[in-house]
Amino acid sequence: MDAAIVTWVTEHLRHPFLDPVMIVITYLGEMGLLWILIGLLMCISHSYRRFGVYLLLSLAVGCVIGEGLLKHLFGRIRPVDALQLTLLIPHPGGFSFPSGHSCSSFAAAISLRYANKRWGNCALILAFLIAFSRLYHGVHYLTDILAGAALGALVAILLYRILFRFLHPSSGAGPSV
Repeated sequence: MDAAIVTWVTEHLRHPFLDPVMIVITYLGEMGLLWILIGLLMCISHSYRRFGVYLLLSLAVGCVIGEGLLKHLFGRIRPVDALQLTLLIPHPGGFSFPSGHSCSSFAAAISLRYANKRWGNCALILAFLIAFSRLYHGVHYLTDILAGAALGALVAILLYRILFRFLHPSSGAGPSV
């Protein structure tokens, strides 16, 4: 079913108008750089510093688990290689499961949502677009994307509870997600 979904998306949803848009969207999630930059900018602000550190920590933990452990544990070949799909972007290295773009995007979006609901909602929309762009490009299966998104969200939620609820319960940590 995973192969059928990615094949259908690459054969039926790709369009010359959307191709450059999806290339830009996928690059926004590259190595989590956008999210790292946002986290660093938050660290500059006194009122958002702890959320900036929390966002960066969420990214780091998600990366260690997803890129450092799970990708090597599962060793799943990317759909572009398994199904011989045409690439619109440079061939990504490494394995497919879970999606690092999805993991970092959802870890950051959930972290941002705890800091500020409006920012978080905008980040969630971007996270969905980045995740979908990976399917659009044929570099991840749907299950890779869902697992990456779930991992990133779970890491962000658990770290929030540890950092703000258990370690500093009276710190007025901000809104709940």
